[in-house]
Amino acid sequence: MPLSKDLTRKKMIPGSLGALGKSVGYLQGGYRGTVWTSIQYFNTSTNAGKIVYDSGVQRSYVPGVNGRLAGYFSIDDSSRYNSFNFVTNRAASSFSVSGKPQVTCSDAEVASESWLLTGSDWIKLDMTTVTPTSYGNLSSGPTMTSRQAGSISTHGLFSNTSDTCVYSLQFATKSVVNQGATQILNGNMQIVAGMESSDTRVYFVGFTPYTIQINFVGGRMTSYRYAQSTFTYQFGESHSLSSPTTGYMMAGYNDTTGRYGGTQHGLCQSIAFATETINTLADLVLPQSSGQMMQGF
Repeated sequence: MPLSKDLTRKKMIPGSLGALGKSVGYLQGGYRGTVWTSIQYFNTSTNAGKIVYDSGVQRSYVPGVNGRLAGYFSIDDSSRYNSFNFVTNRAASSFSVSGKPQVTCSDAEVASESWLLTGSDWIKLDMTTVTPTSYGNLSSGPTMTSRQAGSISTHGLFSNTSDTCVYSLQFATKSVVNQGATQILNGNMQIVAGMESSDTRVYFVGFTPYTIQINFVGGRMTSYRYAQSTFTYQFGESHSLSSPTTGYMMAGYNDTTGRYGGTQHGLCQSIAFATETINTLADLVLPQSSGQMMQGF
């Protein structure tokens, strides 16, 4: 089932996510009692979802990888990845890495490389050739990571709830820097997801009602603050997606509405980056936490 204009790539706008903001999300796996094999689709233009493919693979959580016309999802703990073509909605065998990835990031505007962190091993994935290269232990942290890192064109930003720090990976130099303790990235955030609004601003969203904005300029965190408004749903073990103007949080743990029995849910809300107002959207097709997010343009 080919997709339409949702996946049309536009010219890059240096210094911002611009027209290359990710417009479609694909979630493989995850669970609510049952571990799903389906890949469900979420379109930010229509705020509607549907099931587009059955992978036949049950995975609770390994992070997905973002590509250009395809995303990648893990099929075992080896860890082998399959590609998922955003145009044809079909999967095929792809690449393998050693160890179980914990978190991924990518050069958000350019879509030329992604990074997978497996314990202490940092692995670069060339998105043109889909070739992984291990760079070993680039630093002593982060030791506890998020579902998705914050991804901008030059850096990946990682939350580390065990020591309340934010770490950055600079793609060009392959250097990891501890940006310092924020005092607010604490264990109550559970497992957080990064969500970028521009090349200088990233949000971290997790289990608590806090939505934390990180300002990142010139390779360093310049400031942080609580967002003006916060999501009213809980989004631990959740997934994020960013369009040029709006961020989306979907599925996760735990349900506070009572509609999903207080556990994994399919709830979805958005945040308008200009005003930081929250909008409640229709539920996803499948309730789940964990799973693998693949973000399409």
